[in-house]
Amino acid sequence: MENSARKSVCVAVVGDPTQDLPEARREAEEIAEKCRDALAILKQRFSIYGSVRLLLGAEATKEAVLLDLLMDPSQDIDLLHYAGHAKFDPRDPSNSSLPLSDGDFRGFEARNLGCSPFVFVNGCRAAATSPDGVASFGAVSGLAAEFLTGGAVAYIAPLWPVGDAPARRVAQTFYKNVMAGDSAGEAIFAARKSEETPDALAYVLFGDPAETLPIFKPQLTAGPYVNDIGIDRIIQLEREYPGLELLAVNDLPWIIWDEKDVRAWVHAIPMDAERSLRSERALMEYIEEFGNLVESGSKTLLSIVSARVLRGYLASRGATRAQELIDHVRRLSSAPRFGLVISEYEDGEIEEIELVSRFGNIPPDPASSVYVFNKQTRFEDSERTYNLYEDYNPDMIRHYLERYMRLLRRALADYGEEFQVTLGLESFQTINECTGRILHGMCAGLFGKDWDEPSGT
Repeated sequence: MENSARKSVCVAVVGDPTQDLPEARREAEEIAEKCRDALAILKQRFSIYGSVRLLLGAEATKEAVLLDLLMDPSQDIDLLHYAGHAKFDPRDPSNSSLPLSDGDFRGFEARNLGCSPFVFVNGCRAAATSPDGVASFGAVSGLAAEFLTGGAVAYIAPLWPVGDAPARRVAQTFYKNVMAGDSAGEAIFAARKSEETPDALAYVLFGDPAETLPIFKPQLTAGPYVNDIGIDRIIQLEREYPGLELLAVNDLPWIIWDEKDVRAWVHAIPMDAERSLRSERALMEYIEEFGNLVESGSKTLLSIVSARVLRGYLASRGATRAQELIDHVRRLSSAPRFGLVISEYEDGEIEEIELVSRFGNIPPDPASSVYVFNKQTRFEDSERTYNLYEDYNPDMIRHYLERYMRLLRRALADYGEEFQVTLGLESFQTINECTGRILHGMCAGLFGKDWDEPSGT
């Protein structure tokens, strides 16, 4: 899994490497041009950059295609299109090949890809997995199996020979849709539906039909757990977007964690002692940095926390920690850009959303924002996941901002009718005063009716 969202698209197009298929050359040229057009739109709308590498005829050598593009991790090819001959070896499917100008690209050579591309092969019977040309459930062999084993996200090809014009149209429709954000399954389905000839039915998708290009899908930091790499990326991301944070969590925001909270959270993650210690130090340093930014008014933070989880946390930590927490919240509440809302939902849990922005404007500008979505990070869970997603699509940012606002409205409805549910800084002080009363009442309920803050305030 990648550690950060990709903001680029790399396309490689190979056409007529054997120099005997003029229609394949034409197809490759048109595919390359269509992809450049799509990349121009992505650059204009989302500042996503891309490149198209076109190799025609004699240029399509094994060194150029295999070594310089597919096996070089620095190239990071997202889409590979091949228009030319394809050879299926029924005696040894792993020896099936795609001819290049100076030799064959053997199937077994695809096992060493340095990238994870969508592979679209417009070659006769390039989807064949058995001598009789029948695709079936179960074991898959041939070029499809070799590319997927090597790390390709998906492999698309025809089961039988198709006409030049339908082949070109199916490919163009596929690229148009997948580069607009559709999944591989949606794109090939649309391509098959758009073509009136039976040739379109030859195309088979091997792989997960839900896969999209990396620029369109959120990226998971580090498998099911947020290990030290994920923690570093979270901190890096928050530093890249330092102006505003809108947060909805079931535990507590990092800014009010103490050392014991950090240690409990980190030690529940399956890491060795050295990596755990490094993560503890990184978190403690950032919590102090985070707090200083908020207290100085340099960063805006509006947090929604679950009352049920907060109540359980205070009960487990005791009256002394409760007093420390109240003092900490009071100190933060004096800052002009801090707001804390306690949500008393019937189901006890809230959807966890985090949205950060480079600027402190409220509401944030989607073009300068990114969202992080995490689940199951509560202290009391011994087995948790923390899925860090990044998305730079303004439409997606607006979507998550709307979901956050619904959570905020629902939470503030319990605070009283006088609250106008806006993100204006002028309402933070009133919200914090109400939150302070709720916190005090929660502690009184937990530690006795006569419980009062030890400081006597």
